[in-house]
Amino acid sequence: MPRVGLSQAEIVNTATEFVNEFGLEQLSLGKLAQQLKVKPPSLYNHIASLEELKNQLNLKALRLLKQDLLKATVAKTHEEALKGFAYSYRSFALKNPGLFHATLRTVEDREQAIKQEGHEILELILIILKGFGLEGNSALQATRSLRASLAGFVLLELNEGFGMPLDMNESFEKHLQGMIISLSSFLTEG
Repeated sequence: MPRVGLSQAEIVNTATEFVNEFGLEQLSLGKLAQQLKVKPPSLYNHIASLEELKNQLNLKALRLLKQDLLKATVAKTHEEALKGFAYSYRSFALKNPGLFHATLRTVEDREQAIKQEGHEILELILIILKGFGLEGNSALQATRSLRASLAGFVLLELNEGFGMPLDMNESFEKHLQGMIISLSSFLTEG
């Protein structure tokens, strides 16, 4: 019989706290059961597997990230919108490192709700890039490059990979300026 008060929502919330503190790669149903003070089999009354739990975390992360990104880009011009997107992306990652790692998973082979959230974030960035004159495959290539660039910076920052005594915010601003300049390389004639 399930523990009174234990629910899928409580499991996902506790898993969120766990991955933000210890990392997504450290998550196991055994460790989560310890956090919840239940026996591991009790979790199976609410969640089918570790993979299902990771999918729930992926969905939660994408929804929260999308909300932040929308707030940061609404009613802004192309360059301001891109900066809002980038700063919001970084802020989300720094506040939620475990959930951020969950957003790095592809959405293409996931359940429909995950795929939809991922595609809505993609649509947002495509709207922003349209302001830079990028559409179609050029915009998709630029999106891939922006994602890799932002995620790379943030992952290095999260893993304390920047050792020089420089202001991190200034470094991020310079990085962002370089990203904006590089967008012109994705413009194609045609």
